[in-house]
Amino acid sequence: MLGRAFGSGPLRQSLIGLAHVASRFVRGGDRSSLDLRPSDVRLIHTVAAANPRTIVVLIGGSAILMEAWRDRVPALLLTWYSGMEGGRALASVVTGSAEPGGRLPFVLPKDAAHLPPFDRAAKSVIYDDMWGQRRLDREGQAPAFPFGFGLGYTTIKHRLLGHSIDDAGGAADVLVTNTGNREGSTVIQVYAADVSLRRPVAHLLGFRKVTLGPDAEATVRVALDAGPTLQRDPITRRWSARAGDWALLADQHSPVSWTHAMRFRRTEEPVNEKGAPGRWPA
Repeated sequence: MLGRAFGSGPLRQSLIGLAHVASRFVRGGDRSSLDLRPSDVRLIHTVAAANPRTIVVLIGGSAILMEAWRDRVPALLLTWYSGMEGGRALASVVTGSAEPGGRLPFVLPKDAAHLPPFDRAAKSVIYDDMWGQRRLDREGQAPAFPFGFGLGYTTIKHRLLGHSIDDAGGAADVLVTNTGNREGSTVIQVYAADVSLRRPVAHLLGFRKVTLGPDAEATVRVALDAGPTLQRDPITRRWSARAGDWALLADQHSPVSWTHAMRFRRTEEPVNEKGAPGRWPA
């Protein structure tokens, strides 16, 4: 009965009116800009001019534009909303006792115009599948930081050795090498794209985090989801392979180049780094 009272009638209208009044006094909702406030930008410029070793720490839960100042500082950290222990975590990262192990779950563009149009007052929005990193790929816009980006205190290389995949999924073997002098982690990310396009659009098929000691290497198997390479016929309701010349690449973030990609082949046999059937590495 109570739910019915809230759902219709005078009580509902009263609550709606109260919410409209409260909204005039309560700050919240979507941001009107992805930029920092002008006063924050001026502060960064002033401090960085006085100390060129300034680190900028950003606290937020979504994209923040940085083009007005990021070339003024040697490092920046995005700490999300790290809670009551965030100060300790930040101190551990800045002093080097712990590495920043996060990776971006979205792309950070250079310009808000590179993203889909945004209307704070809109009651509904319809997007296609080209948004975020895929939209930038399709339009040839270089991001400030690509999807999946993140740095630590060592350098790690990735090399795709082989893969086996069909419409149900599969796996890829990636050789990961820590070329630095301290332990570190990486998130191996395996992408596919139709490289016959003038501007290939990367699709994430799988990822896996791994930690390696200094000068260590390991062959890591990453589970792959074939879904992004398939299309569904709305009439037959059947899935089939998307047309095109598809390639596969292992990287630390969404690829900026497909020059060294491996040919993508659906087969029950493994495909090695030369694009031919072969055995999985031992």
